[in-house]
Amino acid sequence: MTTVLFFTGGILEVEDMDKFWALLASDVARKAGEEDGLKFDTDHFLVEFTP
Repeated sequence: MTTVLFFTGGILEVEDMDKFWALLASDVARKAGEEDGLKFDTDHFLVEFTP
């Protein structure tokens, strides 16, 4: 199953959602987001599951 994520500036096709969420929860992703000015408490994902 492929999951398509829509966000400002792009669309991601994610094959493994568990790995994707683990990446987003990682210290590396948090540091990169903070450097880019991402506000983690206000970001939202619109998710579409495609069987």
